[in-house]
Amino acid sequence: TATATATATATATAPQVSDISDVAESLREEEYKWFMDHARGLGERELASLVAHRGFHCEKDDSVTRPIENSLSSFEYAWNAGIHLAECDVGATKDDKVIMAHDESFARLALMSGDERSNMMVKDLTLSDIMRMPLKHGSRPPLLVDVLRSAMAIGEHAKLVIEVKPGNSEIVDPLMGLFHRHPALLSRVAIIMSFDSYVMQEIADRLTISNMSHMFRPTSGTTLSGMLKTTSGTELNVIGEGKRDTSGLPAGPGRLTMRRTRASQARRPIQSVSYVNDGGIGEPTAKPKLLVLTAHIDYDPGYIVTSVKNDFEGLQSKLPVGNGIDGVYIEYEPEMLEPEGVERMLKLAESYTVGVWMLKPRDPDALSVAKRLVNECGVSYVNTDFHRDFFTS
Repeated sequence: TATATATATATATAPQVSDISDVAESLREEEYKWFMDHARGLGERELASLVAHRGFHCEKDDSVTRPIENSLSSFEYAWNAGIHLAECDVGATKDDKVIMAHDESFARLALMSGDERSNMMVKDLTLSDIMRMPLKHGSRPPLLVDVLRSAMAIGEHAKLVIEVKPGNSEIVDPLMGLFHRHPALLSRVAIIMSFDSYVMQEIADRLTISNMSHMFRPTSGTTLSGMLKTTSGTELNVIGEGKRDTSGLPAGPGRLTMRRTRASQARRPIQSVSYVNDGGIGEPTAKPKLLVLTAHIDYDPGYIVTSVKNDFEGLQSKLPVGNGIDGVYIEYEPEMLEPEGVERMLKLAESYTVGVWMLKPRDPDALSVAKRLVNECGVSYVNTDFHRDFFTS
């Protein structure tokens, strides 16, 4: 019949699922080959200073040529191409699992728009909820521990830059707990950073004490908390001595927590910690760089605002007071590359480890700009999305 003939003709001319799959596969292969070829042309300094923002990811969430942001594949693509550093965003689930998440919810990235869980806050979802909510491209948000294990398997160069979103103080306990259970994974973290100075103070405190617990072993009958004291009424307690879920990784001492005598959780300077070396043996845990993110525009009342235009006036007084903070991750300004700006950047780099982030599409995310920031201004890290014009613009 005419209807049957028309149906047969449409079926014959319509693209088949296998054809669509082949095209998508070909596009992904072409994109990754382009990235690999250009990455091979980078020098060691560029490979170590360029930071793959959310991994080698698709800037448009529906792209088929690259993995979705903050996915295991996005980080592995970057590391396997030779890029040393991949930046990620983390959140804590309702059951205290540290998971990759840039937004407060997965509404932007969820595959099923009608899934009510996609509109829920990440902190109100359990890991089980998230595993039953696939994202675009069919992937799911990976756990931080899975990404770090992948980095260990890929090679010594593969490391993460972890950003903690401002106001996300609830992640400090599960994040530090993860590194307590798996101390070897901390060597896969190059940087922990946040716009939130309070969160960075907490992390600096906890990492300082955790590192000391690995360096110094209490003698028989002596508790580690008895070996440690702070200068302003901070009581240190060792909790949960015993077995840990190390999953084949080197074991360490019991969990350390800081229990402050202050009732208030207001912002405060980091407490300096003194310790006694009792002659015990042990290896210190590798400590990542701890950087405070800043902006040159007052986007949010909680952000530290600083600018090369005024020679970063008052920056030191705005940063957390005490040991542990290594530097700043500042917002790009064109004036950084002017003669006076270069001098000011070099002076800043004498006192701090310096990273630079950019806001697209306003700022020039280009290899030529990144090279100048690193080679002329003393910058250690530059974020990039590795868009198609990055290597040539």
